[in-house]
Amino acid sequence: MAGIFDWFAARGRRNVAVEGWRRFIITKARDVTPYAQGWVSDTMEGRSQMVALVTTIVLRRLRSIGSHDPKLGQMLYHAIFDSFDAALREDGVGDASIARRMRKIGEEFVGLARAFDGALETENASEVEGVLVKNGVCSASHSAALAAWLAALQVDLSTIEENDLLYGRIAATLSPDESP
Repeated sequence: MAGIFDWFAARGRRNVAVEGWRRFIITKARDVTPYAQGWVSDTMEGRSQMVALVTTIVLRRLRSIGSHDPKLGQMLYHAIFDSFDAALREDGVGDASIARRMRKIGEEFVGLARAFDGALETENASEVEGVLVKNGVCSASHSAALAAWLAALQVDLSTIEENDLLYGRIAATLSPDESP
């Protein structure tokens, strides 16, 4: 009988963690700095690109934990796409075209996330800047500034304790409205 209670406890912990991380990602992706500085266009596409970039950084940090919970990352990924779906529906996109729009967003999200993750793996700022420009996130004249903003976010997330990460206690540790 203890097994079923362990399952509910793990599921509850994951749900709380995912919601904390989802809120953080959406809030950080909406941070005014990249938009006000003109680094990223303040459009649905620009915002979804920022969500992809911030999500990639968060998932990289979660993967860096020795006792990483792989279901947490998958649940977070689904929660982010549920947010996209809800945003499209709020904008009046009907059921008939929602699947097509979500597929396009998903393909762009995954493509950018993979390219960005690969560039981060090289630890080469010019590689990161190249991915940002090549994927239309920003112009070459703004790529260094946006790459630095994203690098600062990555450094900030690296300072968070593993238990806080696994439990989604990001707001208490790193305020989402702080601009790195």
